[in-house]
Amino acid sequence: MKQIVARIAVALSLLTPGVAIADGARDWINLPIDTQLVYVYYNHIDSNTQLDTSLPVDGLEIKMDMGLVRYAYSFPVAGRTGGVQFLLPYTWGDAQFDASIPQIGGQRFKKDGTGDLVTVLAANLFGAPALTKQEFIHAPPETLLTAAVFITAPTGQYDRHDAVNFGGNRWVVKPQLSFNHPFGNSMLSLNGNVAFYSKNDEYHQPDGNGTLKQDPLGTLEAHYSYSFNRALWAAFDVVYSNGGETRINGVDQDNAQDTLKLGVSGSINFSPVDAVALSYLKTVDTPEGAADVEVFSINYNHAW
Repeated sequence: MKQIVARIAVALSLLTPGVAIADGARDWINLPIDTQLVYVYYNHIDSNTQLDTSLPVDGLEIKMDMGLVRYAYSFPVAGRTGGVQFLLPYTWGDAQFDASIPQIGGQRFKKDGTGDLVTVLAANLFGAPALTKQEFIHAPPETLLTAAVFITAPTGQYDRHDAVNFGGNRWVVKPQLSFNHPFGNSMLSLNGNVAFYSKNDEYHQPDGNGTLKQDPLGTLEAHYSYSFNRALWAAFDVVYSNGGETRINGVDQDNAQDTLKLGVSGSINFSPVDAVALSYLKTVDTPEGAADVEVFSINYNHAW
């Protein structure tokens, strides 16, 4: 039983979708059905964006400490493994925004608050038959193709009078395909997605409200990971994004992304049902005015 749960506990470990950064190297490997996981994240973000890191803000410099709570549950879908996840970003205690925005006089903002709720629906299209926990331990790793859709609801704190907000005041729908191929002690993971944004009719402007629209943003990810033993693995991560230009009151902001991020990540189990994962991701090439993000993340996760 310990072997079963150990495989479960490391199956999902490095996602940061609450800040729209990237999936983890092994976020989409198979799980037995009727498995539950809970995660608690700490993220430190250095960026020119608000909480939604797909949305750059001209002149914004922000350092943010953010928490994230995530719950996942697996179940069968048409004979294969599927699942649902819920993610909620938040700040706590002394966590706060520190932002300097030259356009409005270099004011400083300190805020605590809750971000937008993200719901993820996923199902495997190839490989990964629905297995019980007892069946799962005998199943060898296999090539998988997984479909998912991320739905971000505008539930977070938002004030049209504020230049810095936790909520985006808009819906985001992001369909994704994820391919995973194990070989030896290694795994290659490829993810592709496109985010579609509704408009925000209450976008903050110094002289009043504006209407924000954003073009679809496409992202491709590649993750190479290696298992040193049953409890420890590490990965090299590459993320490329293109598109996502914004318009405020019909005026193009010239901030389309053609952006490359590089990072490293890893996970270690310190009990059969508990693990700690870390990741670091940094923008290394981006056009002027586009999103420029640096993120360090650590999470604790528990499976049952």
